[in-house]
Amino acid sequence: MVHFPFLSKDAGGDFHYFGVLNSLMVVLEKVWCKFPDRHFLKLQINFDGIPLFKSTSVQFWPILGILQDYKMLDEDRHVATCPLIERKTDMVGGFPRDYMHLVCLGVMQRILVLWLSSGLLCVRLSSRLCHAISDSLEGLRFYIPSDFARKPRPLAHRLRWKATELRQFLLYTGPVVLCNVLASPVYSHFMLLSVAIHILLSRKFCFVLNDFAHTCLVSFVEQCGVLYGQEFVCCNVHDVKQHGNLDEFSAFPFENYLGSLKKLVRRPCNPLAQVIRRPSGEHQQPQT
Repeated sequence: MVHFPFLSKDAGGDFHYFGVLNSLMVVLEKVWCKFPDRHFLKLQINFDGIPLFKSTSVQFWPILGILQDYKMLDEDRHVATCPLIERKTDMVGGFPRDYMHLVCLGVMQRILVLWLSSGLLCVRLSSRLCHAISDSLEGLRFYIPSDFARKPRPLAHRLRWKATELRQFLLYTGPVVLCNVLASPVYSHFMLLSVAIHILLSRKFCFVLNDFAHTCLVSFVEQCGVLYGQEFVCCNVHDVKQHGNLDEFSAFPFENYLGSLKKLVRRPCNPLAQVIRRPSGEHQQPQT
């Protein structure tokens, strides 16, 4: 997997284009001999902003890409021809939904809000149970391996939880600290989502157990109306069938790279120039 940035500031600010081909060739020249003839490569693109300093509003808006190794049928919905169509891009299936935003920052964060403040009384947790869950989370800090970037924080800090913390809660710590704390129907409902995302993240099981994960997510959405009084949107398992496990097309690698990119800016003056003038290896590092 290869990261390469195209850097700019706010609209109307400075812009620098490294070039797609130039960025790719830096890496491909080193490994091209390992690819078989007629091998296709997928280019995944991400757009996101990154604030540079707390004291100013200056931002970078990088266009980042990951290199991976592998319709217009409704006329009423199209007002012009997209240039990507000329490149034979699948305008529907070629743009998978990202589980970092939809599931972690979306569904999981919303569920926590319903449990702790705005949900129906039948699902809302008492302050005593909230403290019990927080104590359990803090007790797990000593047992979290270094593979995780962050240690569990109490529920009082939930509004400042990062996407990685929400993912950790959904997949690892939540099933432990919520057991015998949530009401049985609520816990079982939470586990439908946790198990389904576990499966869809697994390279081994995302295809073999795809139908089971689909059943779990459908059941999860159907029960949302009963437990919470509204519908939730979950990651579409058809993306997994086409693009592979969820980590193959998530925004987590881009979020991690934005942190590395920010470290290249060491002074408030001319931040874009600082990144451009760093040794090329600093902003075009291949990661596997």
